[in-house]
Amino acid sequence: MRIQDAALAEALHTDRLGAVAADVKVHERTLHFTRLSIAGPPPLQANGSVGFDRRLDLDFQSFRLAGTLSEPRRIAPNELARRQDKVGQEK
Repeated sequence: MRIQDAALAEALHTDRLGAVAADVKVHERTLHFTRLSIAGPPPLQANGSVGFDRRLDLDFQSFRLAGTLSEPRRIAPNELARRQDKVGQEK
């Protein structure tokens, strides 16, 4: 499967995916993935959500995709930890 959106392909660091399998629930106009498996290369596993408003928050264990489908941001675990520490210090 080829990823058509250049920004999403760049955020995932690949423009091709293999088979996709998911456990998903739809609630309040949001797809909630309890398991999202994408055959590689590289193989990817995630959980999180994608809204009908095109907002996404997917945790791939080694990185997180957040933002919108048209402008996804790839967030490394160390960057996420720094953000959480900063928020904790502000309280």
